[in-house]
Amino acid sequence: GGRRLETQIENLGAYASAIEQSANRLLNQLERQMLQDAEDMAGRQRSKCPEDTGLLRESIAAFCERNGDSVTAGSRTNMQYAAYVEFGTGPVGDEKGTPRDSELGIGRKHEPWTAYIPGYGFRRLKGRLPALFMYNGMQEMQPVIAEHYGTAIQEAIK
Repeated sequence: GGRRLETQIENLGAYASAIEQSANRLLNQLERQMLQDAEDMAGRQRSKCPEDTGLLRESIAAFCERNGDSVTAGSRTNMQYAAYVEFGTGPVGDEKGTPRDSELGIGRKHEPWTAYIPGYGFRRLKGRLPALFMYNGMQEMQPVIAEHYGTAIQEAIK
């Protein structure tokens, strides 16, 4: 009886090891696919980003981070003014039903203001419309990402 139990325990160990390897393969496959999709998304967002100096556009970058069995990927920018370009400013930005300032963690002007613009003098400004370059790039990627995860999972469990 003892030898049979040992064999069963060895088989169980081999089975557990196979499951662990399969899970690792899946995570590796997902991580590769997530980084690729994040790069694709960042590219779409850069192409939609309004260009003035080009700094905001150039700052949009993909990231992919793995922590144990958790993988997080996406795109981001470190430019302070990105939220104002994305969600608009002033009364003009408010008109489009954009998120509230408290949701964004920013403070926008809600009344027209006067500013000095070199070469033009003083002008009354009402703000700008939301560009939604990050949001629209993300929305475009949703069906692509959904399809890629199904494929990645199928590949890993073959």
